[in-house]
Amino acid sequence: MRSNMEVWVAGNNGPTTKFHGFPNDADHPHGFVLKHREHRLYGFLCHPRPKSSPSFQLCVLCIYAEKWGRYTDKAELDRVEEWLLISATVQAIGRLYPEYLGEGVKWKM
Repeated sequence: MRSNMEVWVAGNNGPTTKFHGFPNDADHPHGFVLKHREHRLYGFLCHPRPKSSPSFQLCVLCIYAEKWGRYTDKAELDRVEEWLLISATVQAIGRLYPEYLGEGVKWKM
């Protein structure tokens, strides 16, 4: 998993066998999954520095699951969406990236 994450951190957008987002899923467009065999870490991507560095992305991994079938269980992505929207998550990100909570700045994902 760590080497797969290092590939993503280096700016690569693939291969999808190691990680990928869900940009075509209207209900979970910010979702992200990091993969290794049947192991999955689900989370979301956001832009916590919208003014000073709009291209900077933060990956917040929040759920571990095992996947044995072909398709992702949408319940896992629904749980990620819940994490993304709760105020505790917003506040935690804001502690590390104060710009994220800046006046007039909406959380840009």
